[in-house]
Amino acid sequence: MMNTLAYRARTQRYTISSQTKQLLMMNQQVRSATTNITVRNSRRAMIKLAQISAIPLWNIICSVSDAVGS
Repeated sequence: MMNTLAYRARTQRYTISSQTKQLLMMNQQVRSATTNITVRNSRRAMIKLAQISAIPLWNIICSVSDAVGS
């Protein structure tokens, strides 16, 4: 009787640990996917921002360097 209980406990522990490993792997995959999406979106946003503000930014840089130079 005790033998079967110990066996059941061991198999349940193994099942739980393998399920936990699967959950951790899934969590990692979700996290990396989310990171990839965030990086892609922020990169796209930065490119758009650069395109929108390229000329004004260049004017600001020039005017600052002129002010510092003079």
